[in-house]
Amino acid sequence: MPREIASQVNAVVLAAQNGHSACMKNAESLVGELDRLHEADSIDGDEWALAAFTVSSVLINFAGYRRNKRAAKLGTDIADRARLLAADTHLRRNLEYNAGNGRSCLHQLAHDREGLTADQYVAARLLDRDLLKEARALFFGVGYDASVASELRGMALCNLANLFDDSGRWVEAYQAYSDALEADPTNGNASGNAAYLLRRRISSGRGTLGHYAVVHDAFVRHSKAHRQRTVDLAGEQVAQNWDAVELLGGHGHAEHGGDVLDEYQQWIKDTVLPWLWRLTDLERIARGGTPP
Repeated sequence: MPREIASQVNAVVLAAQNGHSACMKNAESLVGELDRLHEADSIDGDEWALAAFTVSSVLINFAGYRRNKRAAKLGTDIADRARLLAADTHLRRNLEYNAGNGRSCLHQLAHDREGLTADQYVAARLLDRDLLKEARALFFGVGYDASVASELRGMALCNLANLFDDSGRWVEAYQAYSDALEADPTNGNASGNAAYLLRRRISSGRGTLGHYAVVHDAFVRHSKAHRQRTVDLAGEQVAQNWDAVELLGGHGHAEHGGDVLDEYQQWIKDTVLPWLWRLTDLERIARGGTPP
């Protein structure tokens, strides 16, 4: 990476770390310089994309903790441009992860769930239906690519599961959390989220509750055993949330042949998900298009 580009990237990072909105102006200046150098053949697509990866990550994180919609949009747009230029598969997948995060952040900033009634929340999700579909498709593409680093796959699948859970699609969410842990067995955030999902399911009084309680407790133990990884992935506050979850002490079996989490879950994984993503048209999204 040219020295002047590295310096501009660092300026964006420092401004964001200090909570200063100048990170957006710095990022826009950087993109202009990247375009100039790329058009002059002074840098290739991967060099453009590598600088953009760092900047898009920083902007989207800044947007989340400062609740800044403009930063979220800018970070998402930069990630979208960069993933079309990246020839390196691993770099492109990282940018797709950022693009998915950016879309999820945009939805969250536009619609504060805490202040919405149930009907308003459903309406908000319908309004952002295409945006959320794109986010799920991006996370799916990263998470189920076996060539991608296990840590990134686990993060993408955990985020995919969160989006499913927010939609009330609990079986698909459970499957994605399980797949996140298969990809990265150290992901305490995925196990914490999975435990929370099952706890809500148990509270509803539906399903094989003893079995759910046993699996819930296994996820809780796993999350607490991998606390530092949760801090690295989601921050200290999230780790404290999982610390506070108590064991249910359920009586049942971890394996249960008649449970929805066996046959139905496998059907979801083998039949519904592949069909769903064919409809989403992942290849079109990967080229920067809009899903149907």
